[in-house]
Amino acid sequence: MTLLQDNRKGIPSMKKPFKSCLIIVLIFFFVILVGILVMFLARICQPAGPWPMPPWCSAGNTSTFLPSGTDQEPDQFFYLSSDQIKNLFKSTALLISPDKIEKISEIHADGVAWYTLSQYKWAPMNVKAFHAGGLHLLGASMTIRHLNVQEAKSMTEMAALDINGQPIPLTKPGMPGYMEGEYFYSIFNPDWQQLLIEQGKAFVDMGAEGVSMDEPATYGLLVFEAGGSFDEYSLAAFRNFLEKKYSAEELAANFDIENITSFNFRDYLIEKGMQETWNASQQQPPLITYEFFLCQHQGATDFLKRFSKELKEYADIKYGRQFVLGINSPPQYDFARYIPVDFLDYLIGETFYFSLSHGRTLTSAKLLEGVFDRPIFYLAEVGLDRGQIPLQTKNLFKYMFADIYSNSNAGMILTKDGLYTMKDGVYLENDAKIQIDPAEANRYIDFMKANQALFGLEEPTEIALVVSVPSLVSNGLPSSEPLWGSSETFAIMDVLLNNRIPFSTITSGNGIWTEHKLTLDELNQYKVVILPNVDAISEDEVNALLDYVKAGGIVIQVNNFAGFDALGQRISRPQLGDVSGQGKHTIGSGVWENLGWVDKLGDYRWDSENNRQMLPSEQSLDFPPAVIIRDAIFTYTDAPVVSDAPVTVNMRRFADDRRVVLHLVNTDFDQTTDTFKEPGSFSITVKVDGRSIRTVRLYDFEKGEASNLEFTQDGDLVTFSVPGLFAYSIVELSE
Repeated sequence: MTLLQDNRKGIPSMKKPFKSCLIIVLIFFFVILVGILVMFLARICQPAGPWPMPPWCSAGNTSTFLPSGTDQEPDQFFYLSSDQIKNLFKSTALLISPDKIEKISEIHADGVAWYTLSQYKWAPMNVKAFHAGGLHLLGASMTIRHLNVQEAKSMTEMAALDINGQPIPLTKPGMPGYMEGEYFYSIFNPDWQQLLIEQGKAFVDMGAEGVSMDEPATYGLLVFEAGGSFDEYSLAAFRNFLEKKYSAEELAANFDIENITSFNFRDYLIEKGMQETWNASQQQPPLITYEFFLCQHQGATDFLKRFSKELKEYADIKYGRQFVLGINSPPQYDFARYIPVDFLDYLIGETFYFSLSHGRTLTSAKLLEGVFDRPIFYLAEVGLDRGQIPLQTKNLFKYMFADIYSNSNAGMILTKDGLYTMKDGVYLENDAKIQIDPAEANRYIDFMKANQALFGLEEPTEIALVVSVPSLVSNGLPSSEPLWGSSETFAIMDVLLNNRIPFSTITSGNGIWTEHKLTLDELNQYKVVILPNVDAISEDEVNALLDYVKAGGIVIQVNNFAGFDALGQRISRPQLGDVSGQGKHTIGSGVWENLGWVDKLGDYRWDSENNRQMLPSEQSLDFPPAVIIRDAIFTYTDAPVVSDAPVTVNMRRFADDRRVVLHLVNTDFDQTTDTFKEPGSFSITVKVDGRSIRTVRLYDFEKGEASNLEFTQDGDLVTFSVPGLFAYSIVELSE
């Protein structure tokens, strides 16, 4: 009997249960679809597991925690060519680091940097939002010490190890508790290097035209701050490092190493009983510790060079695009922290306005002269350790803007939707971030863009200040006796700026930051060369300075000179016998003036009583040590700019073939009330170097207008009056 026959005899039909099941299945799928829609709209991601991740969460790469972008459809954005990047970096570029994508158009920026991408699919969507706004992502933010991930990965197999073989926990400056459970990773570990490179490639896939690399000096500092790393790759690298640098005889004499092929640094320290002392202090470390620091530092440098090379090749071959690399490594006080810069496309300098370490950007911008011909972008941040700053500000941006763009080689990275704000060394939460007024900021930005010919000019001068890297880091050298750095370098910079004396810097390097050395040809470009406590210097450079003076040059020596070699070891320099005493010494056709010890010169910049930097508005022209420096300089040269304006009005003199351009910056700013103290009317007399001036034009950023000024010319000197100064003005004297 057939089933049909059974149904006809009253056996229950299967149509109703089937229909009910179909309805249940449809409802089930409907609920799933609604859930997926809600997850998509809210960007909700389930915990990682064996199940597949939704497309807005999962990565397209084989490593599930790396950002994706490889499966994104290409947009129609016009990426920058090599020439366009060069022109952008030579212009008055301003970059933003945005928080709220929907508000990126509020600031009239040229591009984006210091912006964190991650493994979620909103990251490439945000890049497309930048592109839709005409913004180039020139700096997808990365850090050499960890990946851009949402939570710790704790990859012990790649971790940096302490002397006991334990993974070293990750720490972040100003961010206690950040990514708890994460580790530092060994920069010599090939798998770790590859992960960083793959992350960089993923950012290129998303549309990034560059990377901003943070914390590049991590691994040198890791030696002293965390006691590492003793992983197998670091130990092998250090063995190779020593073998290349020292002969077998030198290894035995300097370190008591008899067989370098079997040398293990960890075992060596334990055998010598140095477990607790090998990295106890960054001042006067043992030579073996200093070499280990250099090895770790070199490992980071070599990796960054590889990273730059491979990412440039990847962007070019896969997309026909350019790629630029910038690192957060501004040359300032401790050069031991800084990576060589010759291979970079730009630099980044975190600048903490009104923190205890507040300083002018002029310092690091000047230190780059002759060493780095590309821009430095200052990431403007603020500190509250000198008093609370109003949460909503109108004028703070103007103060920072003038400080940065009065340099010829600098630009700004503005953290949109709240400046990074610190107090007591810790970054504050978003609701405590200091805000700037976009409308007020755009007035200054737009006025700058409309008058770009006033920027990026040369700063002619007869005076050079020697920046001795070995002297600056001398307290960290393996010296036989205590050395204390060269704070005089930065104090003299402030003396020169406050007295309106243009100057250049020439660098005596040590290979950590730059190989650049003083040469006779470079010295001969200047009438006066200032030596600010250049305590550690090479023999060839000492002889170049003596030859410079013999040929008619003038040297002004401040404090000590040349008592140590570049490694901080005491050395005899008999050729300096004729200039060793205080006073003026004639050598050949020139003069070596030894000012002797200028007591408390460092206090011109450092408030030792309150343990903080002096603000520009707190300095004076009559501080006795500063007067000694100024008077010595004016013995041999005249100031090209003279004014009755207060010292709080900084003046920078730039020029080209037909113009002299003065940048006027008002540093008299009270951050606690967000107000400038205006100086009123003041006169300026400026040397124009043989130009016959036809117009003197004032560009007032606060008013957003330009106007002609009356002037008189007497030979090579032009005199005029400026009716007032709010934050920033520029005066253009044209033939």
